[in-house]
Amino acid sequence: MAGVRTLLIDANFRDPKIDQYIIPNSDSKGLLHCIENSDVGLDEAISEDVLPNLSVLHAGGVAAEAGLLASANARAVFSEALRSYDCTIVDTAPSNQSSDAIRVTNMVRYALVIARKDHTYLNDMKKLIADIRQNRGEVLGTYLNEF
Repeated sequence: MAGVRTLLIDANFRDPKIDQYIIPNSDSKGLLHCIENSDVGLDEAISEDVLPNLSVLHAGGVAAEAGLLASANARAVFSEALRSYDCTIVDTAPSNQSSDAIRVTNMVRYALVIARKDHTYLNDMKKLIADIRQNRGEVLGTYLNEF
C-alpha cells in the first residue's frame, strides 16, 4: 500500500499457510516447482498483484526432501526474487522444527524473528538470533504475534 513492490514467499514446505489467506490460482505453480525444476521460472509461479503492489509465491505443496532450501536452485530463485522486487518477505517453518529459517536468512541476509505469544520460549529466540548472526544474517527486529 506504500507503493513498494513486495513479494511474499511461502517457504514453509512442512506446513504451508499463506494459501489459506491468499488463495492461489488453481493452475498456479509455487516455490517448490521453481526449486525442483529449474525450467519453471518465477514469472510462471508468482501470483502478481493480489493486492496493489503485493505479489505472492505460494509454497506449491509439501516437500518430502528436507534440504531443498539449501540447494543451488533455491539460491537462484531467492536471488531473482530479491532483484525483481523492492521488498521480499519469506515465511518459513518454525525454527524449532527445522533449520529452514537460518538457510533462508543466509540467502536473503535479513530476518524479522516472530514469536508466538504463550508458545515461544525466550531462550529459543535468543538461540535463533545467535544462529542467524553466526550464519552472516542480520536480525532487523522481533515481533510478538498472538496467533
